[in-house]
Amino acid sequence: MKERIRRKWQDLDEALAEIEHLLTSNPERALRKDGEAWSAVEVLCHLYLTEYYALRYLKYKEQQTGTLPKTGWSHGIMAWLLKRYMRSNVKRQAPVIVDPRKLDEEDKYIRVEDLISDYKAVRSEFRAILDSKNESWYRRAIFKHPVAGRINALETLDFFYEHFQRHASQIRRAIGSVGQ
Repeated sequence: MKERIRRKWQDLDEALAEIEHLLTSNPERALRKDGEAWSAVEVLCHLYLTEYYALRYLKYKEQQTGTLPKTGWSHGIMAWLLKRYMRSNVKRQAPVIVDPRKLDEEDKYIRVEDLISDYKAVRSEFRAILDSKNESWYRRAIFKHPVAGRINALETLDFFYEHFQRHASQIRRAIGSVGQ
């Protein structure tokens, strides 16, 4: 399982690098909005907040209980359904906690570089925690998705990847359509 986790991190890093290049190559377009849609930076901020709060949840649960519950076959089914949903065109309102427009003004990102730096720091910390665990720990419920419920480490990284891919296309559209 460690190898699958490593490959998933590699996929996530490559996806972030592509979006980082796109945003830093188009900084004026990254922050501009087109109507009510989120700007490209707001979309990336939403992705960052999702992973940030997943990391906080993991750290909280480990501190609180010292152990996380194991996942079973029903969790796997929910994770599979979540993956299918992420690949669909069905939209859902983002939970308030990961909505970049709900951030206090002083917490909003105005520089792409700052957001990317914070995002990479969260990923690095998350990776360090996962790398420090043994194989049996990976079957623990490390993330609680608002719809799918509790999912294990690999399912969480699958969600992060599918979620990132879903919104990466939104970022590409935002960069390409602003001001046209």
